[in-house]
Amino acid sequence: MKAEYRSGARQLSGGFLRLKRLERGGFIQKYVAVLDADKLGRGFTVFCSVKLKQMNRGVAKDFISVIRDIPQVAECYNISGEYDYLLKIQAPDMKYYNEFIINVLGTIDAIGSILSSFVMDEIKNTHALYL
Repeated sequence: MKAEYRSGARQLSGGFLRLKRLERGGFIQKYVAVLDADKLGRGFTVFCSVKLKQMNRGVAKDFISVIRDIPQVAECYNISGEYDYLLKIQAPDMKYYNEFIINVLGTIDAIGSILSSFVMDEIKNTHALYL
């Protein structure tokens, strides 16, 4: 029995050491808990495409600075195409999102236009990275 325990301890230790190597190498950025948005009253997901009035370094820098401080914005990507940024917004419902557009995003002078796409059903959402 002691041999089995020692073998298991060595495996845990080996796995732990691999994780530490990955952390030191910068492969693991952070550890997070994946929360249930519905149970937390934030199950209304919206992808919001944002087009700036003009695109230059200063305007983009200011926009990014403001967006980073908005808690309802779960994710923000600079994208190519017709729009400049794609935001993922977590809200309780449509009414809240409407007020968010008017009272939060609507106050950002750099925004020229917004296109909202509402998630009807989540088909796949994995936080794993395909290797």
